[in-house]
Amino acid sequence: RSRPERPAAPEVPAEPMTPELEALVREVMEKMLDGILGQIPDFEISGTTERVAVLVRDEDNSGLLIGREGQTLSAIQYLVNRIVIRRYGNPVKVQLNTGEYRERQDDNLRKMAIFLADKAKSLGRPQSTKPLSSYHRRVVHLALQEDEAISTRSKGDGPLKRVLILPRSRGESHNNGQRS
Repeated sequence: RSRPERPAAPEVPAEPMTPELEALVREVMEKMLDGILGQIPDFEISGTTERVAVLVRDEDNSGLLIGREGQTLSAIQYLVNRIVIRRYGNPVKVQLNTGEYRERQDDNLRKMAIFLADKAKSLGRPQSTKPLSSYHRRVVHLALQEDEAISTRSKGDGPLKRVLILPRSRGESHNNGQRS
């Protein structure tokens, strides 16, 4: 027996960012950047009360801020999020970017996903990504969702699961169970 479907909750658009939230993010970013770089480069803040994007415009120091495989940028982002959430009192997600790092990273993930999908199809064996965050797993799932010859699913425990890319046998339906 199937249960009656409940209507989906209407999506409420996020409220515009408040001046208080913008001022808080600006203050935290200035202290963080000054502590790391010894100066405060130009940066831009945009977004809503739920999601704030900070773009640091400092080509000279973008490599230092990004760090090896984005680890420094992720660490700074984590600290900024913790401080902002504690002081703001409401859940908010702050995402940092510099030197178009996030766009290049997403492009590289899509290319890797397509490469692994081609390998899975040609070898007829599942392929696996390295451990990825939920955001990065989603990028891989979305990059491959139109390819009817493969299916994808997340595998593993904890925050850094992998994406399995499986060649699909001819009879399988296109309804792949994507989860991140």
